[in-house]
Amino acid sequence: MARPADPRRRETILRAATEIFTEQGFSDTRLADIAQRAGVVTSTLYLYFGSKEEMVRAIARENRQILLDQLEPVLVHLRGEEDIAQFVEIVLAFAKDHRDQIIIFNLDSGLPPVHRGRRPTTGPRLQRGIEVIRNLIAEGFLCSYDPELVMEMLITMTRWTISRCLSMKEEEEEPLRKFSVQWLSQALLRSPKSGGTKQGEQKGDPS
Repeated sequence: MARPADPRRRETILRAATEIFTEQGFSDTRLADIAQRAGVVTSTLYLYFGSKEEMVRAIARENRQILLDQLEPVLVHLRGEEDIAQFVEIVLAFAKDHRDQIIIFNLDSGLPPVHRGRRPTTGPRLQRGIEVIRNLIAEGFLCSYDPELVMEMLITMTRWTISRCLSMKEEEEEPLRKFSVQWLSQALLRSPKSGGTKQGEQKGDPS
């Protein structure tokens, strides 16, 4: 039986679940608590989600989409350190704005971790990102790596930065920002000495 397509009610349920998980923790939260906060009966929850775990995965999936929507336009123009800095700034802002949801999924849900040793490069959006990276490498802006490896590097660095944000103090934010920008710039950007400067351009020429 197909579940009803009422995005507003689904959003209300997920918002209520996020609030209750944050207040009470995943283990101590009952479906009845979520239903009460959402203003529905408990049986209505099962029309949209089969379990608390499914709600947590939905929260994580929607937040990943938000982050991807913000990062995609930057990825297309990832040509210099300023672009890297903008990429990192978006990740830091996302981590602060969605801290509760990230904690729910990463620390308190009890869900099994993502298997390691497998490149997280499936799905049409990631494949589009890989193609963008391939073009940036061909144009000489990024180092000549396997585009899938570059995507994996960006994903891993993003996850690490977000994880650090969950426990860092305010005064640690700027050093983290500088480190992330410096590390990604050195790892990904092609220097003029390695052939990254286009033919006919002079070093320092803004044109």
